[in-house]
Amino acid sequence: MSGFNFGGAPPPDGTAPATGFGGGFNFGPQGAAFGTNPANGAFGAPANGFGGGGFGQQQHSDDDEFTGVSNRSCKLGNHTLEVEGVQKTAISCLSLTNPIDGDSRRILAAGSWDGTVRLWSGRCDPFGDRTIIPKAQAKHPGPILSTDLSLDGSTLYTGSVDNTARVWQLDHFTPEGQLVGYHNAPVKSVKRHPANPNLMITGSWDHTVKVWDVRQPGSRATTSVDLQHHGRPKRVAAMDIGDRSEASRPFSWRGFGHFVVVALSGRNDGTGGYSGGPPGGELPQNQIYELGPNGEMELKESRTTPLRHQTRTVACFGGKNPGFTLGSIEGRCGVCYIHDSGKDFAFKAHRSGPSNRVIHPVNAVSYSAEETFATAGGDGGVSTWDHSDRKRLKNFDRINGCISAATFAPRSAAHTESNRLFAYAVSYDWSKGPARATRGPYTTPPRIFLHEMEEANVRKYGSGAR
Repeated sequence: MSGFNFGGAPPPDGTAPATGFGGGFNFGPQGAAFGTNPANGAFGAPANGFGGGGFGQQQHSDDDEFTGVSNRSCKLGNHTLEVEGVQKTAISCLSLTNPIDGDSRRILAAGSWDGTVRLWSGRCDPFGDRTIIPKAQAKHPGPILSTDLSLDGSTLYTGSVDNTARVWQLDHFTPEGQLVGYHNAPVKSVKRHPANPNLMITGSWDHTVKVWDVRQPGSRATTSVDLQHHGRPKRVAAMDIGDRSEASRPFSWRGFGHFVVVALSGRNDGTGGYSGGPPGGELPQNQIYELGPNGEMELKESRTTPLRHQTRTVACFGGKNPGFTLGSIEGRCGVCYIHDSGKDFAFKAHRSGPSNRVIHPVNAVSYSAEETFATAGGDGGVSTWDHSDRKRLKNFDRINGCISAATFAPRSAAHTESNRLFAYAVSYDWSKGPARATRGPYTTPPRIFLHEMEEANVRKYGSGAR
């Protein structure tokens, strides 16, 4: 790589330089080893107060939490690697690759509210080489809201509050990257096209989703979709792309192998309501699009969310009955099936205190290769779940702080075993407002960890002893 700076003194104001890491970072070959348990970072606080629960049958019931499953707490301290050289400002998003180049080397990217994206490279084999070191830094004029990486780790995609989406070729790195997409408001989500490496999909607060050809920086979008419900524009709250190649094709679908789920912000603006909901307000909507190989997007359905409040994150799953799982600011998750809405349900995930009345946002939902998923929240907790059996697999001891971002590497048939590596960031998630950022556990510098999940913690509920 070239074109970036790995050293130098930081500016007098203490901010990071426009390119490269600031001074004081160690770029030597030494890295933290798996098996350490860094204080206040790796999981290891007293067991959390998550209730066990089978999923409730009523989508909007207060009783729809898990029952009758294993609630034994685990610690994430074992097989955990702390990443060095993390930004000083809260982490907003993480991306992780599967092993590339025929070995166990991976690329990790972390976006921050200071406008930087930092990248690390290393091998994370819990039984072998266990080092990961900083490699490069990219910077936007505004905070980073979303990142994505190509499967081979050669390309970084970023979306920012500065209304732009950029692409960075890591083999020919330049600090400014390529300005590929632009919106009239912040870019909330950026995704690579899963079947076409030349395309990038962006979702924005300007009420649009757009598809861009990364080979033509600065050109017009190849596809642009206006987001509306009941005739009113809606912002993108979260977005993800799923694989439906194993599912049977309904008559109305064209047979493309992928779908896009766009979680719309806020509540619907119609006149309908529901018991306990806001006066004159409906539940937020999720729009489901069929995604073509050339970026075609066709709206298939506008689905009412099984959640009550604002969506914060969404992750798609595949298989014979594909769908998506939502996480909200109310500490609940909702599971939706794109071809079978009658099976949609919601459940409590990140709540604490007596009767689980203390609510924490669900900041991340991510699927493993086993088609089970992990959630991470503002309570500092992580749990793994099996949506098909409606069971919680494991919940881990909480840390003292928030988990603002978390992810598995993308699911891939070639990397089933390696997909158990789980990245998570410990930093303030802004859920309690800016005042709380200056006191309590939220003032500690951000930290990023890589944890090798045990097979028992991600294996489907009915697939053998755990």
